[in-house]
Amino acid sequence: MAAVGIDLGCSDDDPAAVHDAGLTDRILQPPPEVDAGDAAVVSELPCDPSKPFGELQYVYGRPGSDVFGGRLTADEKTVYVATSPVATPYDLAYVTRADRNVPFSGEPTYLTELNTVYNEQWPWVNAKGTTLYYTANRDGGPLDNWGLFRAHRIDGGAFGDLERMSDAFKIPGNCGGPFILGGSELWFPVDGEIYRNLLEDGYVAAKVKGINDPTSVDDDPLPSADGKLVFFASNRPTNGARGEVDVWVARRNAEGDGVETPTNVRELNSEHSDWPTWLSEDGCRIYVTSDRTGERVLYMAARP
Repeated sequence: MAAVGIDLGCSDDDPAAVHDAGLTDRILQPPPEVDAGDAAVVSELPCDPSKPFGELQYVYGRPGSDVFGGRLTADEKTVYVATSPVATPYDLAYVTRADRNVPFSGEPTYLTELNTVYNEQWPWVNAKGTTLYYTANRDGGPLDNWGLFRAHRIDGGAFGDLERMSDAFKIPGNCGGPFILGGSELWFPVDGEIYRNLLEDGYVAAKVKGINDPTSVDDDPLPSADGKLVFFASNRPTNGARGEVDVWVARRNAEGDGVETPTNVRELNSEHSDWPTWLSEDGCRIYVTSDRTGERVLYMAARP
């Protein structure tokens, strides 16, 4: 089942009170100023992509509940999540904030038009806010239990026109969280293996070369906006693994259909489970869901 261990979800279009013992309830602080005479801060400028991410900082959590996923809008002021009281089904929701350097707070707004008594997870919304993709174990299809769904806003209001897209790919298994890159590529996992689809090719997808470990579960792909890197979650125990599920990264090959040898992003991982959920367009800020506190909470780390 997708909500246990590694969470397993699959189309087109473009794109607080729970804290780790070492992650206090401090406000997210921007990095130091560029120099004494410049009011701009590094958080507003391109970072050094060769540097590791800094310390994880708390972004959003709900006492007594899990917060999973975490796909943000470009300005990082709205986050779409799946949330639920622990051990109960997940529902789709979103939360807003006025300043990206301040944690999200308050109760979420639920997408009641899409939520059911089953699990809905990994919401992804395109840049216009008109199309939403997510994974759910509702309405079991002929090939899988967890499928990819797509919904459109109707006349600018609620989401509707629900379509189960995963069946069209005809890949047996449980689909995981989808990610649309640049309006042209769909990345999604099925039963712990990561696939890539060129949207112009229709419902044809192939396994990404070099990224899947045959003895492990590889999940939740998160390509960088420039298409050069792919972050993902994996429970592979080798090459520097730290926890039950870790964040990994791999550089894409020249052909774009595969990756070079993945490496563990150790600064983002713990002894528990950590999943990459969203990366800023400049690659400077990454968001991670982690259960290191016992409940699933959303964090952010920035490159200097």
